[in-house]
Amino acid sequence: MLENIRSLTGVRGYAALIVLCYHFFEAFPSSWTSLFSRGYLAVDMFFVLSGFVLALRYAGTFRLSTYPLGTYLHFILNRLGRIYPLLVVALAFTFMRLQLDFTGNMHKLYPGFGVLSLIENLFLIQAWGFGIQSMPLQSWSLSAEWFAYLVFPALVYMIFRRNKLFPILAAITAVLWWFNCAMSGKGYAGAMDIAGGDTVFTLVRCLSGFTLGMVGYWVVSNGHVPRVMQHKWATLGLLITFLIAAHAGIPDFVLALWFPAIVINLYYENSIGKNIFANRLSYWIGEISYSIYIVHPIFVSAATKVAKWLASSYGWWGVSLGFCGYLAITIVISAVSYRLIEDRGRQVTKALTRAGSAGLDWARQR
Repeated sequence: MLENIRSLTGVRGYAALIVLCYHFFEAFPSSWTSLFSRGYLAVDMFFVLSGFVLALRYAGTFRLSTYPLGTYLHFILNRLGRIYPLLVVALAFTFMRLQLDFTGNMHKLYPGFGVLSLIENLFLIQAWGFGIQSMPLQSWSLSAEWFAYLVFPALVYMIFRRNKLFPILAAITAVLWWFNCAMSGKGYAGAMDIAGGDTVFTLVRCLSGFTLGMVGYWVVSNGHVPRVMQHKWATLGLLITFLIAAHAGIPDFVLALWFPAIVINLYYENSIGKNIFANRLSYWIGEISYSIYIVHPIFVSAATKVAKWLASSYGWWGVSLGFCGYLAITIVISAVSYRLIEDRGRQVTKALTRAGSAGLDWARQR
């Protein structure tokens, strides 16, 4: 079974770029930038993708493991190695920026953000409803997803059962959770734009998408996907109807339900899906998507200021020029951080995992 589905890597890159566009163009509201006004929903696509891909890679391992604790520690170490190296660097840089406060505005936006807040963010608990302030990064979503990693084995146990009732109940529960999120009134730019550390709905938002992604893989692995949903025209139909629904103002909660269907369809690597999401450029953007996701908020404030200055002389051409410069700088820095931080962090993690596995094997033999 393939673990690297190129179309799923590519769609992750598109999701990261949509979040980038959302954060930039929210400073320039207009009729044509409204296309990105619900870009926060791309984070829900990340949650669905994570649940699906992790189930693809690890569900079987957990189910067949004869040493669950070792399997769990191996899994957690791998996930830390995936997200933590770049996050630590970004948090340290952002913390220094907050303390130096070159613009004089940062402390107004993030009052009382000190060493304790940095430590809390490093422990990735800022989205767990304890009222902890998140760094001005996308670290809130990593905190929520970290919680999903911690409970991943329990979700595997509940969903991947012989009795079909369990995954069905899990999917219904996740959809109801999403609906409760939309009705909670905790959203910022929209009903599902819940990212605060003062509410448990941030976790609920993540767990809903993550669970639906896992159920999506259960559907795939058990051969319950109709052939029509695997077809290339289903890919085109899902994408077009999603764009129409988004433009028509369909509620966030309903719009997010497209994501599990899109992920399931792209799993089958049909020709249209591959042409859009698995070409060399899309795949490369997907590979550096985590860096794009973490790096872009660091520079968005400066980028919008430059774009506004250009707009004062050149109108929307100035905004477009500012955006292109911001996008280019973000991608270059993300490509470098991917190679120097993400890739090396994974290599170190693999070495530690091998050493840890050898130690656990020795302990069991004793």
